[in-house]
Amino acid sequence: MMVSALIFTLCLVQAEPPVVTYDPKATKVAILPVLNTSGEKWKELRARQEKAAADWLRDSFKKRGFLVMEDADVAKAITSLGIDFTDEENIARANVLEVGKSVQADLVHLTVITDTRQDGANFLESGYGVSTVKSWLVDVKSGKPIFSARSNTARSARASHRTSDRQVWAIPLALSDTFKEFFKGYPEIKN
Repeated sequence: MMVSALIFTLCLVQAEPPVVTYDPKATKVAILPVLNTSGEKWKELRARQEKAAADWLRDSFKKRGFLVMEDADVAKAITSLGIDFTDEENIARANVLEVGKSVQADLVHLTVITDTRQDGANFLESGYGVSTVKSWLVDVKSGKPIFSARSNTARSARASHRTSDRQVWAIPLALSDTFKEFFKGYPEIKN
């Protein structure tokens, strides 16, 4: 019985895919524009949510030494490929990968904000901001996902009079959960 368990364990260990590591100083990352499909009607809030996600992504990669490609170059590639990510049918790993290939990136990333809301608010408390993101991170050379359509939800009770601010602050928290395993091997560089 113990031998069977040991053989089973060895098979599991061998079946795990090898961990790919990147040299941040030599790894170009294309970050696609953040999409917001949450249904948020307030245009200004939607823009703040998208900016919070884009800023967190850009800063998180840069703080670890990755080479983040220019937003204009990524946008130009999306346009030249004729991909409309605002059409839900185009939100697919294959299209994300095509953009990465077009800009000659090593990694390509897409985040979609799928839900933002206020939760737990009553006349005594202002409640929480809750946000859900879905993300793709793809290795362009191999075409394989590091993660694909990974969804995470976070809530923020950070001090503010406006629960809408809390919805915005929840987005980086959800992204942090999404990237936790990936960034574990890449500590922030001290200046």
